[in-house]
Amino acid sequence: MKANKPTVNEIGKWSVVPDSGIVFSNVNAYNAIVTGLAKSKVYTFKWRVSNPCGEDSSYMTITTSNQMGPPTANAGGDICLNSGTTSTTLAGNNPGPASGKWIKISGAAVSFVRDTLYNTVINGLSTGNYLLEWSNTRGTCDATRDTMMITVSGPATVANAGADVDSCGASVTLNGNTIITGIGKWSQVSGPGGWSISNASNPKARLTALTPGVYVFRWSVTNGACAGNFDDVRIRTSNVPTPALAGNSQKLCGGSSLTLNGNRITNGRGYWTLLNPSPNTPNVVDPDSGITNVTGLITGIYNFRYTSTTDAFCPNSTSDVSDTVVQKANAGADQSLCSATSAILTGNAGSVGTWSKVFGGTATLTAVPPNSAVASALNTAGSPYRFQYTVPTRWGCPASVDTMQVNVADSTVVPLAGPDQDLCNVSSFTLTANNVAPNTGTWSIVAAPAGNASTFSNPNSNTSTVNNVKTGTYIFRWTTSNGTCSRGDEIRIVNSPLPTKANAGPDATICPTTYKMKGNKAVSGIGTWTQLSGPASTIASPNDSFSMITGLTQATYSYAWTISSGICPVKTDTMIINIPNLNPTIANAGIDSIICNRTATKLNGNSPSIGTGTWTKASGPAATIAGPSSPNSNLTLTTAGAYKLAWTIVNGICKSTDTTVYTMYALPTTANAGKDTNICLFTPLILYGNNPSIGAGSWRYISGISTVTFVDSTKFNTAPLGLDTGNYVLRWVTKNGNCPVSSDDVKIRMIRQPDFASAGSNQILCQPFTTLIGSTNTVGKVLWAQKSGPSASTIATPNASTTAVSGLVNTPTNVYTYRYITQNEKCINKDSITVTYLKPTTTDNCSSARIILKTSGPVTDSLCATTAQVGEPMSCGKNACNSTWYTFVTNASTWYQPLNIDFTSLSNSVNGLRVSLFNTGGASCPTTLSPQFGSCQTVTSPTVLTWTGLAPSTQYFMVIDENAAICGNSKAKYTFQTSGNALPIEMLSFTARALDQNQSILNWETVTELNNKGFEVERKAEGEAEFKKIGFVAGAGNSNANLKYSYLDNITEVRPGLIFYRLKQVDFNGQSSYSSIATIRKAEGPISNPKLYPNPTNGSIVLELNAKEESNGTVVITDNIGKVVYSSSITVAEGFNSTPLSLTDMADGVYFVTFRTGEYTYSQKVMLIK
Repeated sequence: MKANKPTVNEIGKWSVVPDSGIVFSNVNAYNAIVTGLAKSKVYTFKWRVSNPCGEDSSYMTITTSNQMGPPTANAGGDICLNSGTTSTTLAGNNPGPASGKWIKISGAAVSFVRDTLYNTVINGLSTGNYLLEWSNTRGTCDATRDTMMITVSGPATVANAGADVDSCGASVTLNGNTIITGIGKWSQVSGPGGWSISNASNPKARLTALTPGVYVFRWSVTNGACAGNFDDVRIRTSNVPTPALAGNSQKLCGGSSLTLNGNRITNGRGYWTLLNPSPNTPNVVDPDSGITNVTGLITGIYNFRYTSTTDAFCPNSTSDVSDTVVQKANAGADQSLCSATSAILTGNAGSVGTWSKVFGGTATLTAVPPNSAVASALNTAGSPYRFQYTVPTRWGCPASVDTMQVNVADSTVVPLAGPDQDLCNVSSFTLTANNVAPNTGTWSIVAAPAGNASTFSNPNSNTSTVNNVKTGTYIFRWTTSNGTCSRGDEIRIVNSPLPTKANAGPDATICPTTYKMKGNKAVSGIGTWTQLSGPASTIASPNDSFSMITGLTQATYSYAWTISSGICPVKTDTMIINIPNLNPTIANAGIDSIICNRTATKLNGNSPSIGTGTWTKASGPAATIAGPSSPNSNLTLTTAGAYKLAWTIVNGICKSTDTTVYTMYALPTTANAGKDTNICLFTPLILYGNNPSIGAGSWRYISGISTVTFVDSTKFNTAPLGLDTGNYVLRWVTKNGNCPVSSDDVKIRMIRQPDFASAGSNQILCQPFTTLIGSTNTVGKVLWAQKSGPSASTIATPNASTTAVSGLVNTPTNVYTYRYITQNEKCINKDSITVTYLKPTTTDNCSSARIILKTSGPVTDSLCATTAQVGEPMSCGKNACNSTWYTFVTNASTWYQPLNIDFTSLSNSVNGLRVSLFNTGGASCPTTLSPQFGSCQTVTSPTVLTWTGLAPSTQYFMVIDENAAICGNSKAKYTFQTSGNALPIEMLSFTARALDQNQSILNWETVTELNNKGFEVERKAEGEAEFKKIGFVAGAGNSNANLKYSYLDNITEVRPGLIFYRLKQVDFNGQSSYSSIATIRKAEGPISNPKLYPNPTNGSIVLELNAKEESNGTVVITDNIGKVVYSSSITVAEGFNSTPLSLTDMADGVYFVTFRTGEYTYSQKVMLIK
């Protein structure tokens, strides 16, 4: 299709009426490929393009005829040639059976060797670009066309976009380099839109209408079909800022704030700053606003700057304004002084003024410019004083005055708050300060207990009573004042609470040497322990009611617990500690013992020097202690288990106990490692030691060609890891406690697997014999055997990979099945092949050169002596007579090229020979030779016969017989040689066969090769649009022998369904042709969508798959030399499965993970990088 291409944010979609059978390669592609058109129909196609704003549609009609149209033209890829090259080979598609033609659309004069040949040679090339068109035509249908470009040139000039640019303004001149070879063009890579360019092909082009931002422009050099290059330049732009206008200067009289009036900035932003020097630092309310208030001004001249800016690429614009401020006079706050003789007078900041006394006694004023003065010689008699501050006329502002007052007072009587007091739980008390008349005294509380609510009976009385007091500490201040003068004195009064009643706890009778006291907690007051009687002991924490007493011995002790609170009466209680006995000898029951399968033993306690000892059983099975009071009593155990025994020494009320554990183990279960095993390498191996009922077991590696580890060495049925071809000894050891271990060895012989078995491709024969060709086996032996068939055939050498088979019979069930086995001892791989014998009705038993080979040299032969051949055709309009015939298959790509038969000699023929061609329709075992192709030709002397118009990839029979009316015993002999292009590489067969869900095998055979570089193997899965190259097999170059090829394809990732294969035969000169298509069907296997990830991995991987049904599987991991390093059995559930695997214990490298279930196998290479 050839619709218009949607632009950015647009979506196109095709539809068609009628739509039955129509398939679009991509329904949203403007150039989609349409298939499924039926003949003799009219189709209306609709191309709809939509975006968020709406949609539009266009229609076109395709009318199909009842004739097959030409194939889609494909002119091949563009071609780049070095300067000086004058010719090249084109690579259009083979249009057969349609015709094709090359034309030059643009470029200098050239010539085609053959303009109708898809892979013709073009001559006369010179430096420059050529645009060629390849069209395919067939019948009356429209031609299909495709174009390609040829460029003859040296390397393109290397692009240089110039240095990056920072620009102030909306235009920039680019600075790309001049292009000598190729074409240069500017394009935008990123940045804002809306710009214009003077000439995109000019390296010095001018960019205009740029907006502020960052652009990237690309200077690209293209060179037709040859490689180009590019270079990028970054351009950063900004606008010129709006010129700044700070407004007019202002004069402020008597105020402290004003408004700045800058202009509105349309490009960029504006902001205010204060220039130095300045009277002070006022507050600019919003510095980023052109119009803003300024507060906190004082008398002086302020200079403000208004700046307009965009960014670093453009210079700022500034404007300054000077504002004058004169504040009214401010003499400051009134002052109250105590016994002072001078005062400092200060006017408002920034002002200039003078001070004068306007009221009060005598005072001396000393000026301190510009706004201060010192008033001295002040006294209480002249108080109060009033002083005036005068600011004269300044900078056009009127004069102003302000006054303030200074009060001077005498000192006070010295206050004495009285002595500190300690009281006990009182609710009121009386203060005892001195009498400060004629001054005034006042009580105040400086500190008090929490929740204080006390009150003074008279706060101005020196003997005031304080009521409603709480227990705790108070601090009171007694302050005397005289006018503005005051001073104070403080007193501390502690009102202690009554102490908590003491309780020393109960008397105690104990064993030496420590005791924890049990006195009550002192809620009020502080408690203290003291020893009243008894030997010396140590009180660890005397003020702790639960203090430890240490150093106690056999005696009687008395202790007092006393609680005190300030001056309140103390509370005391006493308790007695009685220690009637010494501690016994410390018990030692001896060390723990481990016994193996023995019931009689002896205890091992210590002998007491103080007190007497006794044995008891604390836990465990039944046991008998022969002498409980004997430190070394005999002990009789009854069964395996742990026995806990206690040895206790008692002296009066004192005792000491220690325990020991006697553990008796039974003999472990006798180890049995299982039967010796011979097993094939890579086959999952599970060890089968016995599961011990007594004790535990573990596997050990004893010997072998590689070190073996285990999935879990403690499991009797674990899997060994690291096995390789050879002999191993592994040991199963059972152990229980300290009893002797039991062990058993198992011998394992790992047998190398035979090579992969491949029986080759299924065969369809036209004769009762064939050759079976199996894969080789470098290890062990091979065997061919007939599995089924209508009769017993003869296998000449069943123990050879290649063997002849004969004795086939043609019956209604004419299919034979042969099994091919590669074997190494008990390890077997097998494959099967079917051989179908189709006995033809057309036979020719007298010719020894049945197949015509293009390069096989002269063919010398004779006619059949008899007159009757089965299925012999009429030739040249006459009954067949003494005929001999030959077969050949034409070239796959040049069907119109000739076949030449050069008869170089003829003898013993009376009337000469008659020669005709027959096309069997491609049957491999024809039942008749028909129809005849072309005209009949006769040979009476050496001559060359020519046929043209042969179909591609078609089997023909050439029949030669006597040119006689009556048949007899012919003695005619002749020699001929083939030539022409109809006979390329002669491929006898090309087949494909699925081996399993993961692999297929391709087999093909040639009988001659000429200039053959090799075969590109191509594959296409069902539903895919195009074949893709998957491999290459080298050819033999030139050969007259039968050569066989094969290719093994991994189809694990190909979805189930039909899979198509074809071969692209490539000559050394670059010419190519395609084989016929071979098809297999990959069935829906038991497992689908297997996946192993991540890959590469740092140690942890996951195997995911979908299963049709539940099954058992194995996972085997081998290293890059095939050694098994991990093996495990897994259960596969129906549906989705996810199995984690770990490679963390393995060294970095390449590993192969193989999953098997039934006949299904999935294998994946994994790279481990930690």
